[in-house]
Amino acid sequence: MRSRTPRVAAGARRPAVRIPWLLLAALSTACTPRSALERGTAPVRGPAAAVPTAAAGDRPGAVRPPAPEAEPWAGFARTMLDLVNRDRAAAGLAPVADDPGARAFAAAEARRLVAEGFGHVAADGSKPYGRWSRDGRSGHVRENLFRQGGGRLRSYRLFDPAAAHARLMRSSGHRATILDPAHTGAGVAVIWDRSRDAVYVVQEFVTLRVAADAGPRALRPGEPRVLEGRVLEPAAFRPAAVTLHREPPPGSRAARRAARGGSYSEGGGEPVLARGRDAFTAAPGAGAFRLAWRAPDPLTPGAYTLFLFLEPVGADARTRAAEPFVAAAFTYEAAR
Repeated sequence: MRSRTPRVAAGARRPAVRIPWLLLAALSTACTPRSALERGTAPVRGPAAAVPTAAAGDRPGAVRPPAPEAEPWAGFARTMLDLVNRDRAAAGLAPVADDPGARAFAAAEARRLVAEGFGHVAADGSKPYGRWSRDGRSGHVRENLFRQGGGRLRSYRLFDPAAAHARLMRSSGHRATILDPAHTGAGVAVIWDRSRDAVYVVQEFVTLRVAADAGPRALRPGEPRVLEGRVLEPAAFRPAAVTLHREPPPGSRAARRAARGGSYSEGGGEPVLARGRDAFTAAPGAGAFRLAWRAPDPLTPGAYTLFLFLEPVGADARTRAAEPFVAAAFTYEAAR
């Protein structure tokens, strides 16, 4: 995943609220700067894929890009997930499950890349975690992208999933996402973009460790809100903090300008609201919690994301992160 991680400068004082300074660093990370890896300037040689065939009604000689669910692309995706879990096991981490929601999201993202071009930020300025939340999905997602070019319609013949995975693992940002112990599941899609003669790999890593209800998605100035939820593994994790971030409204000029960049950061900058562990109260039921918060007033138009952090309390290094991590993200729009 390509991203620049916002970090607190050395020597800077911690916020007044009891939020570990690591939290802003945890709003990360996902992507490394654009490089030859993602530009696909060095084709990967491997076994030839079956040549996609033209569909009825296409012009003579046309070759339609196959769907990510079609073979051999689905087989390539399964191979890449197996390789992810091989390397997680080698690092002493629990495997990520083949998550149907993440797989469907990866396939949708692959089609978006064909339609819009390569990049994490969509044409409307939305980011992967925002699209995931907007679709009504639980938890949090981080995205890895890989692109291989070919030239003269060769990219689909040259693609080798093992070589692609090896190159992702040589990139520090992608590797960190693959080996993040907080992730519980993943979905992979591979697709060929005929118009650009490129093969795209989309990896969606999901963290599903909390069930929570963020309430209505329309946010009003000064409106009191309540976040209620349940930690799914209360013996291993507990709520640590929430932060609220504002980004340009999807479709705005500022959002479209952001879409031209290759990287993305979660939240896009400093939070407009931050609450620490002491703001959470216990609720009936194992792992249940409640957090009261209030929307900013005035409320600048834009897209708002509430990030919920968990922190480890257990001792199983295979299934826990060593520091607070984003367990859920909820998107809101400023009400008009």
